Amino acid sequence: MSTRGGGGTPTGSLDLLARAALAPEAEAVTAWQAWRLARDIETTPWNEVRMLGAVAARIDQLEPGSPIRARMLGIRKFLWVQSQICINDSLAGITALIDAQIPVLLFKGAARIALDPGAAQERLIRDMDVLVPVGQELAAFKTLEAAGWQLVDEPWQVNLRRVDPISAHHAWSLRKGRAEIDLHHCSNHLNRLAGDDVGLWERSGSIVWRNLHVQIPSPTDALIIALVHGLRWSVENAADWTVDACSLLDQQAIDWTRLVAETERRCLQAIVSKGLAYLQHALGRQVPQSVMQTLQASTDDTQKTELRNYETGPDRLSLADAAAAASLAVRRAMGKVQTQPPVLMSPRALARQGVALGQINELYWVKRPAVAFIEDWVIVQVDLVLARPGLDRQVAGEFRLPGLHLGVARAHVPDPKNHPCLVRFHCPIYRPMLDGWRARQIGFTCLSQHAVQPPGVPIRAEIAWFSSPGR
Repeated sequence: MSTRGGGGTPTGSLDLLARAALAPEAEAVTAWQAWRLARDIETTPWNEVRMLGAVAARIDQLEPGSPIRARMLGIRKFLWVQSQICINDSLAGITALIDAQIPVLLFKGAARIALDPGAAQERLIRDMDVLVPVGQELAAFKTLEAAGWQLVDEPWQVNLRRVDPISAHHAWSLRKGRAEIDLHHCSNHLNRLAGDDVGLWERSGSIVWRNLHVQIPSPTDALIIALVHGLRWSVENAADWTVDACSLLDQQAIDWTRLVAETERRCLQAIVSKGLAYLQHALGRQVPQSVMQTLQASTDDTQKTELRNYETGPDRLSLADAAAAASLAVRRAMGKVQTQPPVLMSPRALARQGVALGQINELYWVKRPAVAFIEDWVIVQVDLVLARPGLDRQVAGEFRLPGLHLGVARAHVPDPKNHPCLVRFHCPIYRPMLDGWRARQIGFTCLSQHAVQPPGVPIRAEIAWFSSPGR
């Protein structure tokens, strides 16, 4: 499990294998012939070997009498054995969680194989993806530790674990012997705000698997998860997600209205629409045109930029990359922070509460600031009411810690003539700048002279760490 891409839709020879395994037969034969000309099975890279198990199921149609047929079937058996080792050795850890009264939801390949054990012949399980409810992640982590599971010794995990609590990341990889469990408390890294996965849990189904009572996502949620993890976090640039997604489309009813609504709520339109387009055009799956049109119409340039940056998989994000990620994180947070507009009081009602026009207390908090995390950035949101905004169409404000300038944000004034009015500030802050500040207070100063008199008087408020993985 990793927080950084690669990923994207398959390209080159991996795309040929995906088509050979999953496209309609005529197109699959053409793709397989092209792959055979381009590759020697003896030197095939690992991410393509993983796809050969799915191709092997139709090798007799793709290449009757193939000289590599026995080798292909051997790869299929190898994938099945490796998956069984992972599943069997993970059972004790999952059992420990359930015995500790911690609900367990299997997802990605684990959920598919729980429903269809035979799928392990075409879909490698290298770790078990397990989701536990937000708020129970620390108990789950300690339960596995007590059962002998240890944090996978990857630098990013080790370093993050030293400085942050368990809740600060969406998932942690733990290993015991040959087995590995990806312990999630958020279903994906992009959606880590409180309540993001409530619907996922409510729509999940309960099954008995290996004598254990576990949850699995609804087909619609499972498809979204497959697309998001496949395009954004394919650690080995694998195409397993295409096999999972096609299985969902072929065998189960997708609630397309729900898929659109959930995708838009999570701000995942760029990812989901690109994945669905590949399944439709490259692999011949049916996707309603209205769904594609709706998702593509609601995808903006920020989402496209964010996805493009992660598909290239750079070692470090540039400032432009981080800015796009921060901007989209703000949008994902906004619906959580202010689901309905506040009730704005008239100037006379404000005066009755001791708010005198022309004084600094014309500016007051409507809602305590909210914070959403994205990678190493923190987005601070502040909602303010201006009793008399003046003539400015924009209001500027400075965010700072004592002795440390954090940034200047500008908020749009909807109508300067209509007051009081709500203005909203968003300030992306590089998270390491906040290290060591135990008070968790950020000062805010309004810099617009026409909005507030006198200018430069600080207003301070305790930050409400809104994001569920917040510190």
